[in-house]
Amino acid sequence: MKLGDFYTASLHDEGAEVNITNPSTGEVSDVFIKVKGPDSKDFREAILRMNRKGLEADQDSMVDLLVDITIDWRGVTDEDDEEIEFSKDVIREVYEKSPDVANQVMAFVGDRQNFMKG
Repeated sequence: MKLGDFYTASLHDEGAEVNITNPSTGEVSDVFIKVKGPDSKDFREAILRMNRKGLEADQDSMVDLLVDITIDWRGVTDEDDEEIEFSKDVIREVYEKSPDVANQVMAFVGDRQNFMKG
């Protein structure tokens, strides 16, 4: 094994896309949410903030973590099929109002292999 094979942080910082399943129909959608992985600096910093809260950590803390590591999306449109530009405020709303989407993203992030090339 080469020394470089140990280094995963940069790949996790680049992020990877989660293909979101429609919570209403269960069908795979054309929506992709790009998130940083668990070896990324942002993820590790968010976990440290949650740990500092200790027992006070709650569902809001998990939403904060997801917002911190989400960096982009594609395929998200409004009622007129116009593309909605990614923003931290809108993705927070998605995670708060759709626990299913939040769970899909957390499950994806929980598998480090999703962030590895090849």
